[in-house]
Amino acid sequence: MPIHGDPEKIVQEVLEKAKKEADSLVKRSLKLKEKRLMIAKEEALKPQAEAEARAKLQAARIKRRILSSTQLEAKRMILSKKEELVVNVFSQAFQKVQQLRKSKSYPDIIFGLIEEAATELGDKKLTVEFDKEDAQIFTQKFQADISNKLSCQLYFKEKDIPGGGVVLTSSHTVFDNSFSARLRRLQTQVREEVLEILLS
Repeated sequence: MPIHGDPEKIVQEVLEKAKKEADSLVKRSLKLKEKRLMIAKEEALKPQAEAEARAKLQAARIKRRILSSTQLEAKRMILSKKEELVVNVFSQAFQKVQQLRKSKSYPDIIFGLIEEAATELGDKKLTVEFDKEDAQIFTQKFQADISNKLSCQLYFKEKDIPGGGVVLTSSHTVFDNSFSARLRRLQTQVREEVLEILLS
């Protein structure tokens, strides 16, 4: 198709068209370059983002471990204080029980403790161990009375026992009915109840 008209005008139009196409091409090229640059930046930031995510995850784990450890330590301290309270209560109880040794009813208490142990053991030959301080209770009459009541042969032996008595069979089965042993058994049975009373 032949071109008609002023050659300058035609050149001008061609130049403008070429310039528009060149501008468009430059713009597309710049956009493509920007897009590639953005993708490159994102790719470069990925390891950093992944490292940050790993660091956050590790920090969360450490925080949970520290929190868990702190909670365990707090529980341990609470249990320790509770145990201290229980031990203190039973220590005071032991002191009060020791005062029974000075009471007029103490021989009857000893009699009952020996009777309980002998009945539990069910043997006809028993050895009764008692504290030296209680020797004045274990008179010939006391020994005869308890032997007759229990219908068994009893041997009496002084030992270092803080109140109460320990009864042994001929086969060395032991029923420890000393004050300290009875309180230990009681402590095991009523520990939670004592704590509940103390902490309410």
